[in-house]
Amino acid sequence: MGVERRLYYRELVARFGYLLALNWNLGEENHQTPAEQRAMAEAFRELDPYGHLRVIHTHPGDQDVVYTPLLGEGSSLTGASLQNHWTTPTSGS
Repeated sequence: MGVERRLYYRELVARFGYLLALNWNLGEENHQTPAEQRAMAEAFRELDPYGHLRVIHTHPGDQDVVYTPLLGEGSSLTGASLQNHWTTPTSGS
């Protein structure tokens, strides 16, 4: 992450971090590498004094590809942002 991106994130947290029901959605169907996604999640963990949720969104059907490299105790993500087709079966079906 460059200086400009970190400064931009700091500005986002300063402007909106006080909101109670805030989730930092760190990727809206983007094509960043897992290393870039981990760096972004860690930056928000460090910058956000309120500890809001940090999630990443994927293309429908790409959850295994995107989330698997981000799992584990060292992850700064605190959730997932899922989008699926209406016909996608769920575990309760």
